[in-house]
Amino acid sequence: MALDPYGVGAIVDALAEVGISGQDQIVGISQGWRLVGVIKLVERRLAEGSLLHSGTGLMSYCCTNARVESRGNATLITKEVSKGKIDPLMALLDAAECMAVAPAPVDVDSLIAPA
Repeated sequence: MALDPYGVGAIVDALAEVGISGQDQIVGISQGWRLVGVIKLVERRLAEGSLLHSGTGLMSYCCTNARVESRGNATLITKEVSKGKIDPLMALLDAAECMAVAPAPVDVDSLIAPA
């Protein structure tokens, strides 16, 4: 699971409360300028057609809320300059970053503690 590492402790605790373990499978993906490479990667993959947008209303809403900010030679998407919620878009970027480093597949059933 890839996510913004800010406040991750509360998420890990909440997962443990409902019987989901596997904290070693949680990968922190830093936000801001560190996403520059994955923003370009997702942009290229969308353009070439190897990554497709689902077209759902939620994702369309979040993508239209996103505002791109240029700082030097970096292209950023941040909540501070965006016009509304962009969390699903940021989750897409986190997942793409995680997949780009090709982690080993995880058996999701192994993360759920037996009842």
